[in-house]
Amino acid sequence: MAQVHKPCGQGGSAMILFSEQHILEASETMQHPIGSVLMTRNGVFRYARAGEALVPGDILTALALRNYEVSITVAASVGDTTLTITNGTGSEVAKDAYADGLIVLQTTSGGVIKGEYDIKGNTLAANSATMTVTLYDQVHTALLTSDDATMVTSPYNLVQIANAETEAPVGTSRIGVTTQYYFWMQVRGLCALRAEDANLGDAADERALCMANSDPTEFAKATAGTVHVGHILGDTSVTTADDAEVVFMVLD
Repeated sequence: MAQVHKPCGQGGSAMILFSEQHILEASETMQHPIGSVLMTRNGVFRYARAGEALVPGDILTALALRNYEVSITVAASVGDTTLTITNGTGSEVAKDAYADGLIVLQTTSGGVIKGEYDIKGNTLAANSATMTVTLYDQVHTALLTSDDATMVTSPYNLVQIANAETEAPVGTSRIGVTTQYYFWMQVRGLCALRAEDANLGDAADERALCMANSDPTEFAKATAGTVHVGHILGDTSVTTADDAEVVFMVLD
């Protein structure tokens, strides 16, 4: 049985002290809340769901689906746990695509924040159609149809293999994972990532690492404006391009 430290409220992730799902196992069924944290002697892991088939050592990125400043179509009262909003993403939104993400509610004029809530799930919705969003917690401030909502997906739900260096890196997997399966994604600590170029780490300014431009599943020397993925430990070098190197990841 897993020992869990739960956050305040009904939803959200948790600190897992012991997990029956090993870090080298994937599960077809969810064993912990998405985003839960597990710490081992050499790393920190987040419980994640694969949005596609994954292989070990690739840099993974967030789905990053966003519904920005859309209308609340039905007023909500204090105590409600569902909201009705417009799908303004430009495409169809799958059922529960926003599960374990965040919704921010504010006044249209002045941007006064009226609430931030963890999302339990959402209904399927075509572009510009209405969507029902279920919250883990009750609404604590009444909402008007003149208010608006911004939703973002959990960075740990439906993670994908990096396709561009402009995406948001969130971790790596130590194992191969079947699409839609749940697994422990490493976000910090010692792990294996592949290098874009040979001899990285020879110079002091090559210790900090980012996603590579030519192949964002690999790491390269960090440059201005890039997201810091991790760093090479000690005075070492990667001798062969595309080979794995032990790095210290710093994404969480």
